[in-house]
Amino acid sequence: MIQLITNFFSTFTHFIILVLPYFILGAVLSALLQSYLKTSVITNYINKGLGPIINACLLGAILPGCACTTMPMIEGLKSKVKSLGTISSFLMASPLLSPQTIILTYGLLGLKFTLGRIFFALFGSITFGFICQQLQNKNISGFHGNYLSHNHDHDHGSCTHTKHDHASPFFKNLWKIFNRLGKYFFIGMILATLLTILIPNEAIPTYIGSAGLLSFLLALLIGIPLYVHEGEEILVTLSLITLGLDNGPAMTFLLGSIGTCIPTVIMAREVIGKKPSLLYVAFWLSFALIAGLIFQFI
Repeated sequence: MIQLITNFFSTFTHFIILVLPYFILGAVLSALLQSYLKTSVITNYINKGLGPIINACLLGAILPGCACTTMPMIEGLKSKVKSLGTISSFLMASPLLSPQTIILTYGLLGLKFTLGRIFFALFGSITFGFICQQLQNKNISGFHGNYLSHNHDHDHGSCTHTKHDHASPFFKNLWKIFNRLGKYFFIGMILATLLTILIPNEAIPTYIGSAGLLSFLLALLIGIPLYVHEGEEILVTLSLITLGLDNGPAMTFLLGSIGTCIPTVIMAREVIGKKPSLLYVAFWLSFALIAGLIFQFI
């Protein structure tokens, strides 16, 4: 029992040191976006060229940061963009693609995995964005998008108004983001820590196996609770391949582990709403599984 408690605090501390700077970075960028960036700058970029959903996907792909950075950034983005499809496309693309992860994927896993990651990420993000946009356009319950524009100042009582009345817009918005998402972030990190220490390291090569549909399902299910930091999923995937895992299940693990981490899922409900969050998780799991199956036969 003492060993378990020690492992918990050690792992939790490791995760916090690793991820908290990125969460703070996302919150700062979000506060800057809300405070100083004119709405027209974002809307002009989003609404020109290829289309809002595709542009948001590409924006998410070029910005550095893991899934825990994405959620606070969306707090700032959704005050400028009212389209659920646009927000959803950015939400999915951001943790999957970034310049540094693409370079690391190529360096460790090779060209085939790199091209596969880019293709599946772009196709999946744009598809998810179009699905969410259609649901919003049809006024499906839970997908109306009102939560993208409502005033969160009323969510936390009068103390939020009085304590920061004289603060700059940046610090007021930064406080609101921490106040709204901070508790979900820490709850998610606690759950991720528990699941990580309860799954033994040898479980992955032992139970995933190297062939058959079961290996895809296990790669997906193990990848969900096994919290991995941005870039770490590439190292874990490389070790699984070294242990004999086929390319298809490895791709499923790669995509599933980076997008459906527990802290992100918990924060998503607060940021985009309950039903879009459930759809986000369901789509991501299906997407990772199908992508792995396709990749197996390429």
